[in-house]
Amino acid sequence: MTVEAAVVLPLCLFFLLNLSSAVEMIRLHNRIETSLWNTGSQLALYEYEQSDSKPVSVLTAFYVQNRLIFDAGKEYLDRSPLLYGHNGIQLLESDMLQDDMLSISVTYRVAPLFLPVSFASFRMANRFQVHLWDGYEIPENPVVEGVVYVTEYGEVYHTDRNCYHLKVTVHAVTAGRLDKERNADGKKYRSCKKCAYGTKPELIYVTREGDSYHYDINCSGLKRTVHAMTPEEAENLRKCAHCGAQN
Repeated sequence: MTVEAAVVLPLCLFFLLNLSSAVEMIRLHNRIETSLWNTGSQLALYEYEQSDSKPVSVLTAFYVQNRLIFDAGKEYLDRSPLLYGHNGIQLLESDMLQDDMLSISVTYRVAPLFLPVSFASFRMANRFQVHLWDGYEIPENPVVEGVVYVTEYGEVYHTDRNCYHLKVTVHAVTAGRLDKERNADGKKYRSCKKCAYGTKPELIYVTREGDSYHYDINCSGLKRTVHAMTPEEAENLRKCAHCGAQN
């Protein structure tokens, strides 16, 4: 019995340890799939902005790879069954842009934690494909008498719903070109108090209508929530210098 236990027990332990590795591989695959979905969805939303009627791409394999690693968690990837840690994430099979489609293919190799790498590693892949969102046109609305428009955190009110200050056109610029960028009023951008802190990223987000640059594409400063109200309700706000002067 002692001899049998000495043979069977190590085999049972070996089986259980590699079973736990298989579970971790499935967990890794699902986590990368979720990160790919999150990253691809955001890139599809913000990929294009209209500048002189020409679409401008913000996609690079390096940028997408870093977004995936950040979303999945660099520390988690380094201790997971992923071969070579976070450096094992590859985008070599990605087509990125195909007409109005975004296609990202992630490939990587995994290995059980308790077997030699050369013997046990094998290839896995995830793919994300979606139509690019290139914006929509807001129909021209006549000026409604007795109504003004105010943004959620604005300090002025607008008499024209189509005032360019109420619209947001987000585009990405590299950190090196930020000093050369100007907004619609010809002014330089200042740092956003909500998200522009810490290490400056490779890509920075600005709007033609705003006066701040942003590190986070999900910053609330890149969004507009517009409320309609009566002039009496907006009496504590200033009149917009742009649309107010035209009425």
